[in-house]
Amino acid sequence: MRKVMLMAIVGLFASVVIVGCSSDDNKSTGPSAAEQFELLQPNLDAIAVEVLDVFADGYDKADDFDTTMGGIARLARPLSPDTDTSYTFDYYYQNGWHISQYHWLFGETFLDLVDSTKFTNDAGMPQLWPDEATTDGVRSIDHLESASEMEGSNLAMTVFSDFSFDGFLSEVVTVDGLAKMTIQVTNVQQYGQASADFTTSIVLNNVIVQNDGNGCPESGNMVLSISGTVVDFDDEGQQYSVQIDATATFQFDDSGVYNVVVLIGGSQFSYTFEACS
Repeated sequence: MRKVMLMAIVGLFASVVIVGCSSDDNKSTGPSAAEQFELLQPNLDAIAVEVLDVFADGYDKADDFDTTMGGIARLARPLSPDTDTSYTFDYYYQNGWHISQYHWLFGETFLDLVDSTKFTNDAGMPQLWPDEATTDGVRSIDHLESASEMEGSNLAMTVFSDFSFDGFLSEVVTVDGLAKMTIQVTNVQQYGQASADFTTSIVLNNVIVQNDGNGCPESGNMVLSISGTVVDFDDEGQQYSVQIDATATFQFDDSGVYNVVVLIGGSQFSYTFEACS
């Protein structure tokens, strides 16, 4: 789940870049809300597919639990020796949480990650180790910080995610949580410094999924949000700025054809997204 959510919010970042670059055709005002919607919709749908794939693939409980614990063991081993790379890892168990801390430093880039996972039984009590017969819930919290400096460019990024899955021992699983990324990018160009500064997020609200492996949400919603500013220069060296503020809500029901409402500034767009029919 954490990998998919990270890739999804990176996909939202790509959406910002696509919309920002499209403003070359209309430098004074940037793309209209309709033009932004046309550019964003394919990315929004692709992100929705990625998230729904988690529901389709993620409910084989034994495999999921084994993968979680096996991942801790694999990442505990240091990376291949490299004179330009340092790597540290620490793992401990505290108050029901399996906590893994990672630090990478390679060249001018660092990355810190804290990954916390808790397993609970049907009474909500923490379990030291999960098993298919008694584990009813999983909660995963991740916090990542990264920064990179390259010639003429700087990047700073933070990612936070917190997702819970409850009901593995029942007929339905309830999924709630959020993933949020903030990023600042600067790049010195011929005419000056270009930048992108934005926040993207994915929120799952009371998403109900049948615990039978098909992975189709039957209720609840998913909200994808993008907000930020892109500053760049045209071919003549004229600086321009594009503001982006969009929210897409996917409303789930048992038909498998979901209604989507997209708000961009003061404009609203609606369409249907077929995923599970």
